[in-house]
Amino acid sequence: RRAESQKRTVQIHQNILNELGLKLKPGSDKILDFGCGDGIEVYQFRKMGHLAYGCDIANYFDKTQTQCKEEKIIEPDETIFCEIDMVNYRLPFADDTFDYIFSNQVFEHVQNYPEALSEIYRVLKPGGSSLHFFPSRYRPIECHVFVPLAGIFQGYNYLTFWALLGIRNQFQKGLSFKKVAKLNYEYLNTRTTY
Repeated sequence: RRAESQKRTVQIHQNILNELGLKLKPGSDKILDFGCGDGIEVYQFRKMGHLAYGCDIANYFDKTQTQCKEEKIIEPDETIFCEIDMVNYRLPFADDTFDYIFSNQVFEHVQNYPEALSEIYRVLKPGGSSLHFFPSRYRPIECHVFVPLAGIFQGYNYLTFWALLGIRNQFQKGLSFKKVAKLNYEYLNTRTTY
């Protein structure tokens, strides 16, 4: 089911680019998923014949790297995922490498927009395209903690109210309301930039 959703997401990318008069050419255009998470969108682009790569602040992508090798989507010695150097904040790619760079629900976590955008610009080829999807802070249900309007209202008491009502994300099942409220408060106030 998730794979089907990611296939649709990749098709959305292509549709948007086509509307703008840009066409990704399988086998020649290089694509970067900035903040790739587990790398499933990179996998979908690779299955379609694109030279897709992914990077993130931590290694969440080993399973997908292995899957790509097992399915012979990439060469046995090819590495298509890497970690971002967070000390010097540098993407691990040469200047002017990619024809298309995208992210999906990443920029609401970026803590330093000028640095991130500068690095994307650096590795994007002249004339390349960059497309970034991110949830609105006005979304009725915040997509990380599942608390209504938590993109706007991030106070501890507000989050405690929803934790008392039993609102939990997939990682919080079985936790006390106090623990959930504390986790949500810390997450929204230190790891999101709505």
